[in-house]
Amino acid sequence: MFPDPVLVCVVRVMVMFRVWLAFSLVLARVNAQSCTTDDYSIQYGGSTYFSVSAANSTCACRGGFVASGQSSFGAAATFQGPTSFAAPTTFGAAATFQGPASFAAPATFSAPATFPGGVGSAGVATNFAGGITAAGTITATGGLQSNGYRVQRDFYTWNTFEYGTNVCLHLKTNIRTNSYAMYRLQIEGYAMGAGQDILNVAVGYGYPTCDCIHQGQVYNRAPGATLTQYRTADGFVALKLQFPESYYAGLAVSAWQVNQYTLG
Repeated sequence: MFPDPVLVCVVRVMVMFRVWLAFSLVLARVNAQSCTTDDYSIQYGGSTYFSVSAANSTCACRGGFVASGQSSFGAAATFQGPTSFAAPTTFGAAATFQGPASFAAPATFSAPATFPGGVGSAGVATNFAGGITAAGTITATGGLQSNGYRVQRDFYTWNTFEYGTNVCLHLKTNIRTNSYAMYRLQIEGYAMGAGQDILNVAVGYGYPTCDCIHQGQVYNRAPGATLTQYRTADGFVALKLQFPESYYAGLAVSAWQVNQYTLG
């Protein structure tokens, strides 16, 4: 049940989002001798090196790509299927990963790297377990997740061009109030119509004894929106943002669950 609002809300919008996602990655592995346009997965057990040549200036793989040895790509590389790199990997030219990409060792990108499906977004999980060094640009259309999904940057965005005063936005999370899950949620954005910054933080943790938000606090650090948090009728943490002026407002939500008790 929503709490009685302090101010009258002209518009209410309910959005369900998740602040933690787990992915499983299954690869069919088939031995092959070179990286070609192949509908099957390709597996390399030793070091692999691909360089620009007159005959083939790119490495394009339609199937999966698995490399357990050190890899180096001197030519532009496009991977349409799942990829897995168990040893250090170097990309000297542009790289595009259209499927899930997993790096268990340091990966160095000296040219732009593009992840069309998003880094850590639903269906396309990209992990840099060994660290990543990028001299070029990394482009992600989704949010960024790190430290085993404990930190998730900009995993949800929202905007509106609707004009109104005292407009409310309700955001329902998947954090249960009886779970001991500790969290920090931060909202950042810009309310153009009001000419004001949006910066709000909510912290707390679920407490099974009372099935409530324990030690919950909110911090409204900019005038563009006022934040409160509450327990929904079905037992989840929810946020309510109230905008003095919503015209062309936009925001992004990030989450930190780095304490001992998290969703995962």
